[in-house]
Amino acid sequence: MPRLFVGNVDNEHLTGDVRQASPAQRMTSALEATSALWTAREGDALILPLTPGDEFREHVEAQTGVARDQVHIVPGPGTAADPAVITGDVLLSREMIERVRSVVTAPEEWSLGAYYSDRTVAHLGDTLGISLPDHPFIREGGNELFNSKAIFRRLAAGAGVPVPIGGTASSPAMLERLLREILSETRAAIVKKDLSAGATGNVVISDDASTDFSGATHLIEVDRNSRFSELAQRLWEAQVPGGHGEVVVEEYHANSDSLYVELNVGDEGVDVLGWGRERMDPVWVGFEISRSLLSEKQREELLDVSVALGMLVFSLGYRGLMSVDAIIAENRNLYLNEINARVSGCTHIHGLLPGADLSVDTTVLTRKDVFCPSFKHGIEALVREGIEWTPQKGGVLLLSEDSLEGGSMEIMTAAPDEAQARALEKTATDLLNRAEW
Repeated sequence: MPRLFVGNVDNEHLTGDVRQASPAQRMTSALEATSALWTAREGDALILPLTPGDEFREHVEAQTGVARDQVHIVPGPGTAADPAVITGDVLLSREMIERVRSVVTAPEEWSLGAYYSDRTVAHLGDTLGISLPDHPFIREGGNELFNSKAIFRRLAAGAGVPVPIGGTASSPAMLERLLREILSETRAAIVKKDLSAGATGNVVISDDASTDFSGATHLIEVDRNSRFSELAQRLWEAQVPGGHGEVVVEEYHANSDSLYVELNVGDEGVDVLGWGRERMDPVWVGFEISRSLLSEKQREELLDVSVALGMLVFSLGYRGLMSVDAIIAENRNLYLNEINARVSGCTHIHGLLPGADLSVDTTVLTRKDVFCPSFKHGIEALVREGIEWTPQKGGVLLLSEDSLEGGSMEIMTAAPDEAQARALEKTATDLLNRAEW
């Protein structure tokens, strides 16, 4: 059965007002949407912000065996230089519906999926005559619950899973009170925007200007004489446009390990698809996947609490992919940060790997924003060096292509251990940086 996939990365239900996004941010979202090519099957159709380049599509075909002319691309209304986010208005526009119907001629034979299955995707299914597995739940906006950081803390409390000390604030006064309470007991706090992705909007508040602020965009230094009411007001205005909403305020654990678990919430329950470390510099730049990252006890605890949250979401009616973000603090305690009920940045990566149960002597690294001015010549450079990816030996694989906007690529590297993987990644990065047009 062919699938219609909606690449609605960073739409209004994920990040709020998309009009605030810069052209560079929209391009990043569009490139993330093109990762759907890695999991597409013959006959599928993808609604994407932009049409991927020919060289990249040929590259994906060579790796997956799925013929490029057997995957239909339905582009959004933007341009290659300035793609439009696939918002509800875009998705349900007359022009888009007509484009989709020209491909989906027998909707009863199709299935429907999305990067983020929100109400507009459900409405698209109604319009076309295609249903989703948990369609009633989606139609009511159920999935949107699970991408709120504020609602996550409530769900975590109900499930009894560990979270950092803190709470949610629905006013500047509550924000100020939480900041004072946390900073009276700890050295640093983090203020999180409720609806955002990739740490956008997160701010660390600390009495030490040298504090590592991984997972946030910047740091604000304070002392006992700081005017917390003014600080809280500024943070509130920056993170809650219009003044109606919430922020999350938590103890910030500097120098912690950021982890993730990807789950599939199906009709029979919850399955673990993969897990690993999120690489921060200071915000997310990629993943590290290896069983050697954690001890067996830590791994069991991480997976147990993640599955517990997955089962809670399952009981509420959600079906689909879900990721759980967590940290292991310097005190070696595990804390969960958030969940996201959608396709994640690691979904296509785990699809390319032999499975979640990686051997202890295998390390996979990914890194985004690797400069490479020519996609074609970048691949040729990897082949000349003999480090191009194959499923049998690992190596280096280009996961995305952005030659138009300055040559920013995402790469994946696999090697027998962490030291070799990092050395191979550096070799590949140096080669790609020098690839000529």
